[in-house]
Amino acid sequence: MNGANIIRPNNGKNDLGEMTLNRFIYLTKRLQLTPKSLITYDREAFIGVENPSVRATFDINIASYPTENIEDIYTENRLRQITNTFFVLELKFNEIMPSWMHRIVRDFSLRLDSYSKYCSGIDAWTSRGGEVIINS
Repeated sequence: MNGANIIRPNNGKNDLGEMTLNRFIYLTKRLQLTPKSLITYDREAFIGVENPSVRATFDINIASYPTENIEDIYTENRLRQITNTFFVLELKFNEIMPSWMHRIVRDFSLRLDSYSKYCSGIDAWTSRGGEVIINS
């Protein structure tokens, strides 16, 4: 993000991923955005064989470390675990939920809920007074 040269892996064709990355870098520089927290997690992703717009992801081992230093991305020993007893399941589809996915939601009594890894990561380090406490 400091003017790094982005190499296109797709033989010079402009794709959505590259445009998204370029927009992210542009906004980061334009708005002078800096990191505030490192959020890590392990993700298992599944894509529909017959319909690739149908996807499911499982996020586990969500952890955080409040920092404004980009080099702290390698500071895994200071991470605070957020999710020890649950995982985040995201079911993704365009337009209409497939019937098999609907049956899974029904059979396992899943409920629609929003969850922010970022907010949960900040909460893991915040005292009741609202200040971030880091016990080194």
